[in-house]
Amino acid sequence: MFDDPIPKNYYDVGNWFKNNVNFTYFYIYDGDSDKPFLVPGYSDDGLKYGNMLVSQFQNRYIGSFISTEIEPTTGTAKDESLHDIEFIRPKYQSKSEIKNTRIFGKMFIKKDFSKNEITENIQVDTDGNGNITVNDEDPFKVIFVGGELNYGFGKIEKLDSSLIQLPELSFKFDLSSKDKVCIEHIDKNPILSHLRYSETYQFCGDIELISGRGYEKNKDNLQRETHREPGKRIAPSNLCFTPGTVVHNLKEAEIDYSGVWNSL
Repeated sequence: MFDDPIPKNYYDVGNWFKNNVNFTYFYIYDGDSDKPFLVPGYSDDGLKYGNMLVSQFQNRYIGSFISTEIEPTTGTAKDESLHDIEFIRPKYQSKSEIKNTRIFGKMFIKKDFSKNEITENIQVDTDGNGNITVNDEDPFKVIFVGGELNYGFGKIEKLDSSLIQLPELSFKFDLSSKDKVCIEHIDKNPILSHLRYSETYQFCGDIELISGRGYEKNKDNLQRETHREPGKRIAPSNLCFTPGTVVHNLKEAEIDYSGVWNSL
């Protein structure tokens, strides 16, 4: 997209996606399982992904990587530098063989998005199937996600949807609005994202605080200064119902740009 990108390019592209594209959370697809779409849900045995208990799911799909910075003068670990990364394994052992891990989710694109909003020299469009193209190429053919790209994690290749059986969800997506994506018929069904907490709802599941670390913003143009103390600024915390929780009498919710649901 850019021959020699600068911080402003990342800022502009991120803003374009924030204003024009919505994503759901993504979950693992296991074609060997009785429930191939391993979405979370609470049962009498606690949280499960499909038919798997959390311990079974983690043993099969989750790996970890631990590193630390070394003091050059002593050759010992530097204080407060231990770094533990959890990641989805790129391959897993199925019943018969080792397979590539597949994930699934949904992406929603505004029908009338600003086609040239990023820069005048980049043509953003959609093909006949509603897929985004950038300069006539598919920008999602290979993407990198997550915060540990420097360690080699997060590379994802897009598959043809005909290669998997798409799930039948118990709720439906309402795409009638021009500016938002809504979800209907949620009551008694596990939510598939964090949902901002409200004390007006009874629920079966769990709640947690979600937050994150970011970058300082330039006071003049409000753009992130990615070269200055990354991660120092802590984003405001939000109390949320966790994925898999059943929130009673929740009829409709809206998906925000980060995939989190907000009740309507």
